[in-house]
Amino acid sequence: MLPPKPDNEAGRIAALHRYNILDTPPEAAFDDIARLIANVCETPIAVINFIAEDRQWFKSEIGLGVHETPLDTSICAYALLQDDLLIVPDLRKDSRFACNPLVRGGPEWRFYAGARLETEEGHALGTLYVLDSIPRELSERQKDALTILARQVIAQLELRRQWQISESAARGKESAFEREREIAARLRANDARLNLSLSAARMMVWDWDLETGVTAQSENAAAILGITDGAAAAFFDLVHPGDRERVKTATQKAIAGETPYEVEFRVIAPDGRVLWLLAKGELRRDETGRATHLAGVSLNISERKETEQTLAAAKTELTAQLDDMTRLHEMSVQLSTDTELKSVLDSVVKAVCRVHGAALGTLMLYDKEQKELYPAARLGFSDAYMDMVGRIAVGAGWCGMAVAERRRIVVENALNDDRFAPYRPAIELGGYQSAYSTPLLTHDGEVLGTIATYMQQPYCPSERAVRLTDLYARLASEAIARARYAAALRDSEARYRTLIEVSPQIVWVAQPDGHIIYCNESWFEYSGLTMADSGGDGWTQVIAPEHVARVSRTWMQAVASGEQFEAEVPFRRASDGQFRWHLARGLPLRDERGTIASWIGVAIDIDDRKQAEETLRRAHAQLEARVVERTAELSEANKFLQALLDNVQDAIVACDASGTLTLFNPATLSLHGLPPMPLPAAQWAEHYDLYRADGKTRMATEDIPLFRALRGERVRNVEMVIAPKRGPARTLLASGQAFHDDRGVKLGAVVSMHDISERKQAEQALQTAHHELERRATQLGTLTMQLTQAEAKERRRIAQMLHDDLQQMLLSGKFKLGALKNRAPDVDFSPVMEIFDQGIQISRSLTAELSPPALYQLDFAGSLAWLSQRIKAQYGLDLAVKVRGPDPALADELKALLFQALNELLVNVVKHAGADRASVDASTRWRGAWLVVRVEDDGAGFDATALRGNAGFGLFGIRERFEYLGGKVVVYSRVGRGTRVAIIVPISKARSDAESTERVPRPLGSVVRERSAPARSAIRVLVVDDHAMVRAGLRGILEDEPDMLVAGEAQDGLQAVSLTSELQPDVVLMDINMPKLDGVEATRRIKAAHSHIHVIGLSMHADERVILTMRAAGASDYVTKDDVSDALCASVRKCMQSVG
Repeated sequence: MLPPKPDNEAGRIAALHRYNILDTPPEAAFDDIARLIANVCETPIAVINFIAEDRQWFKSEIGLGVHETPLDTSICAYALLQDDLLIVPDLRKDSRFACNPLVRGGPEWRFYAGARLETEEGHALGTLYVLDSIPRELSERQKDALTILARQVIAQLELRRQWQISESAARGKESAFEREREIAARLRANDARLNLSLSAARMMVWDWDLETGVTAQSENAAAILGITDGAAAAFFDLVHPGDRERVKTATQKAIAGETPYEVEFRVIAPDGRVLWLLAKGELRRDETGRATHLAGVSLNISERKETEQTLAAAKTELTAQLDDMTRLHEMSVQLSTDTELKSVLDSVVKAVCRVHGAALGTLMLYDKEQKELYPAARLGFSDAYMDMVGRIAVGAGWCGMAVAERRRIVVENALNDDRFAPYRPAIELGGYQSAYSTPLLTHDGEVLGTIATYMQQPYCPSERAVRLTDLYARLASEAIARARYAAALRDSEARYRTLIEVSPQIVWVAQPDGHIIYCNESWFEYSGLTMADSGGDGWTQVIAPEHVARVSRTWMQAVASGEQFEAEVPFRRASDGQFRWHLARGLPLRDERGTIASWIGVAIDIDDRKQAEETLRRAHAQLEARVVERTAELSEANKFLQALLDNVQDAIVACDASGTLTLFNPATLSLHGLPPMPLPAAQWAEHYDLYRADGKTRMATEDIPLFRALRGERVRNVEMVIAPKRGPARTLLASGQAFHDDRGVKLGAVVSMHDISERKQAEQALQTAHHELERRATQLGTLTMQLTQAEAKERRRIAQMLHDDLQQMLLSGKFKLGALKNRAPDVDFSPVMEIFDQGIQISRSLTAELSPPALYQLDFAGSLAWLSQRIKAQYGLDLAVKVRGPDPALADELKALLFQALNELLVNVVKHAGADRASVDASTRWRGAWLVVRVEDDGAGFDATALRGNAGFGLFGIRERFEYLGGKVVVYSRVGRGTRVAIIVPISKARSDAESTERVPRPLGSVVRERSAPARSAIRVLVVDDHAMVRAGLRGILEDEPDMLVAGEAQDGLQAVSLTSELQPDVVLMDINMPKLDGVEATRRIKAAHSHIHVIGLSMHADERVILTMRAAGASDYVTKDDVSDALCASVRKCMQSVG
């Protein structure tokens, strides 16, 4: 494709032909300019180009190799269209040239810079341009040189044309002398411009006559080097001695014709400055082929050399840093893979010595108890030296000082430092003069030891060495701390395993599928089975046959549900074949994903406890029967009663009506070992060491069971502790009462005390295991709730993305299509409109399913009404909703969970209860701190006792989730009598409305400039939406209407309130769901302050509750966004007609 042409193309072509330059042979004047600009810009290609009608022709080219090309590949044609330079840093990234065959193939040009060759009349005849095969930029100096030399080309053209004119008219118009004088003047002007170009480019031109040895220099050579025309030897005297021989060799080879003349070297100017020059030259020969001149240019490249030196230094520094980082990475890899601490510490010492260039080094560890350092790793030191140094006290030597002061210690010359005079024998033996020591510290500042290097000469570390040493010290500290932690962990694991093995209780571990894979020694001793016999379900062979099915079923149900396993199991004891009852419990252990990794459990022998409980129950029954039977015959049966008291195992004590102790049986005396004494009640507790059940709180007199019985209380199974000063404490279970004569006169009281110490110990062990199981279950519940909340947040986040991104983009497209429809009424856009509507409806349905917007846009009562309509629409269930009390400020996650539960309950009513009516009653209770929601139906009902164990988000799942939130779920149901479920949840604190009252600065561009010359009756509209695409679509619709004007835009509710006060529009188009302040509250504030301004609500949803809420806030109308293109303008005009 041909490039565009200038507006004055005909005049430009005519001007080009006036110069008669096309298809002429090469000329030195033009070749010098091309060579000069290539050197200045440091490019391989430079061209003087003239653009004709059908081609571009090159008067002079350096490095190109052709003399013309067609116009369809011309880059220079675009330069003719610009007043300034055309510079393209990367041709592949410029859309005008990216597909050019000279860019994509062939020479693959990447860089272009060109200046117009412009006549005094303003005609651009062509360009002076440079090319390169790599992307790049030009410096300001190079740009100036390109502009100046382009003017020099025009000057040469003018000079050439004038010469031609003079030649043709010389005979008739002017003498040869006048022509020569004019030409000489033009040549002088040309030389002046050339010298100016050379100065701007910091370039010197020279011509060395090889026969005379005289060098001609350009004028700026004197300013740069302080030399003028003269012998070449004078120039060579300025060359730096270090480069002189190299320059002479290059010169000789160039004169001999062996190589082109090009060399970089330093010169010393007369003022002492050292400059870098780049010299390039060509050899000229006479007609016989003999070399006569060496001519060329010298470019001052000092700045470039300084930059190269700076880059080289930076490269060296970067290389060193990369080497340091590589070594640190290798050390980190070793620390993470090497489990042998000694190997790691040896590597750290070697690395630190390498940083300081030292051959000697040590790493000492700190003994916290002895407050001493002892060697852990070394490099270069002999055993004799290490024996002489031994253990180092804190504060002694440079290593002890580093620990005591917790900082680096630098000893530049230990032999001249009096502080270390006591250590000179060791210094001399070690063969060093200076030392550097760094403390090893943990993250919390704990000292672990030191690392030190030793040099054989005075030494002060560099900043790099200090930084790297600190990094290696940190790595060593982490390795030491990790090794100590690993050792402690191994000890802990060994102790834990030993504890399990020696535990008297049976401990077992099972796979996720329920197969037993481990049992401790207690199981093997008790059951007589081996691990091979017990694996899988082999353990069931020692269960009493009649209980195998029950226990196996309970265990597999727990495995399937992942819930806690608990069962009472009779296991056969191998030693005597007796079946003894055990309480077996198991908990699932889950990984970080919540998957069951294994089961762990215990089996506790409760046979003695069960027998003790049965014996105790029978003993109490017998005792009570015996007391009742014998009270009337007390006087006659005294001997028999005494015999009974002497032989009963329970302790029995009695007192008379005054509270004086009168009776102790032998079992009582054995508890405290004290002789019987008639003590009053006030002295019982202290004398007999009576305590409450905790074994620590001494009993008050009124709490003692015997005293309580004396007061008339019937005491049953009161737990107490008797802790004599000599002998073990015993836990007792006391029961007793007062006794009377036949006339009902109180004679005293008696109490029996059963020793349950052994049973308590067994219960305590069982309780400990039970608490641990409950703690694990609570942990599991908490994690389950966190997962539920995370799911709710994620559902809302995805719904928000659908609303904020997909729906808004679809609306924007629909707005633009609506605008096209108005402009092109003959085109049928309905198929495309249907696609947009379907996309919006699908996105809206997905949003409602994931996280219904009504939950967050409406108050609680409105949300319940919305739920009622949805249930009616989906399932045909008539739902009566009643809300009492103020609106509860529920957190979003809690509100979502509550409505998920209500939805599940109502779906259950439809699917399982068989009811066609239900009611929801919600009220705030207890000073607004709790919300109570009741769901009731008159359907089939069910057995509420069968609730536990149902999976999924059923009634049991609902109860669990709200209990984790501190709430409660109560279920009342009977078969055939309907169901009532009450959900009680705590109400979170209402969100602070501080952010809704702060003033938000108006963003740039929120006030839209009015169109020029608007009609006086135009309706001024403020557009409010948090999506820029939607605002743009609404603006497009409104601006197509001649009687409407967009006065401004706002992106949130706070900004809408502010701009309404400032702009005073006639109508405000208000989005509902926005950040900072929603559309409902923003409408309420605008109408309160400006009742005359109309507000029209906008939303993606046509929910009736949302519409009613918006109208209640003061909105004049409501338009859905998917219908906005048709209904919006009509709604605006309707609002203004109501004003009129």
